[in-house]
Amino acid sequence: MFALAFGLMPKADAANDEAEIRKVWDRWAKAFRAHDINGIMSLYAPKVIAYDIVPPLQYVGKDAYRRDYEEFLAQYEGPIETEFRSVRHRCGKQRGLYPQS
Repeated sequence: MFALAFGLMPKADAANDEAEIRKVWDRWAKAFRAHDINGIMSLYAPKVIAYDIVPPLQYVGKDAYRRDYEEFLAQYEGPIETEFRSVRHRCGKQRGLYPQS
């Protein structure tokens, strides 16, 4: 599961949440596809805590997660295609995107 949270927002903006969240997700996918580490990392907070399926499993802070992305991206030449399945949005007081396989 992957989640992006955007904090509190007025209820009147809830109708725009899905489009806004999809734009962020698309920015990540475009940067990932192009091996654009700065584009990828621009979407993460400095104090991010991220989890992965390979050790060390948890990355604390943007610098640690950046190193993980750099190591991953270095393994591949050319664009890396990605696919999102069963994407569900939960919009309200806190925004987020929850792709679930």
